[in-house]
Amino acid sequence: MPLSPKWGLNFGIRPLTRVNYNVDQLEERTFFDTLKLNTVNRFEGSGGIYQAYVGSGIGFGGFSVGVNIGYLFGNVTKSTSLLFPLARPGSMTSSPPGT
Repeated sequence: MPLSPKWGLNFGIRPLTRVNYNVDQLEERTFFDTLKLNTVNRFEGSGGIYQAYVGSGIGFGGFSVGVNIGYLFGNVTKSTSLLFPLARPGSMTSSPPGT
């Protein structure tokens, strides 16, 4: 925004990063030397970083000079989880009562 014919000012907020992911990685693990279970490593992330800035510039004939300052804010949340199955498919059988 011009403050005079040779002097200007700018300000604003802009996004710098954006994080949004959810990745599952299947892995077979061995417990107690004999028990093999499929587990899931889950990686999740969300959030973002923004910049608030203000700047000013002045012109001298065909030359101009300016300065900008800014402040970064926001958050990025990351998490890693290890998920275990409740039961292996087919490892539990059920029979109707009385059979």
